Amino acid sequence: MAVRKAIYLLDTNIVSEGAKLNPTPSVIEKLDVLVEYCSLSTISWYEIQKGIKRLPAGKKKEFLLAYAKEQIALVYDFVPYTRECADIQADMFQALEAVGKRVPYQDAQIAATALANNLILVTRNVKDFSEIAAYFPLKIENWFA
Repeated sequence: MAVRKAIYLLDTNIVSEGAKLNPTPSVIEKLDVLVEYCSLSTISWYEIQKGIKRLPAGKKKEFLLAYAKEQIALVYDFVPYTRECADIQADMFQALEAVGKRVPYQDAQIAATALANNLILVTRNVKDFSEIAAYFPLKIENWFA
């Protein structure tokens, strides 16, 4: 697959929306229209795989494994967590710790990936990521709003 020109980095909660019984229409519509401009962090892939592997054997696990393979892995380009991302994340932790704020580790990795690649982070979890955006030029969109 040729690498597309990504504009958006989808958080795990965005790309997982399609696997829900009643997905949010606004999110599904945006995903359909903007799919060629969307990418996924390897950290989100880890979160998806971790969640699936925790499930007991059964139809739900089988469905989610197929969904991850066919609707995520084959559809989106993956943006790796690199040394540059790690440097940004270290700066992020230092800056936020200095003002008494903490951000969940994997959210910080995803934000650092967006920052390193100049991508707009699409998430439902605006609260945690806004903490980062207050100190770093992280661009955030909430397709649930």
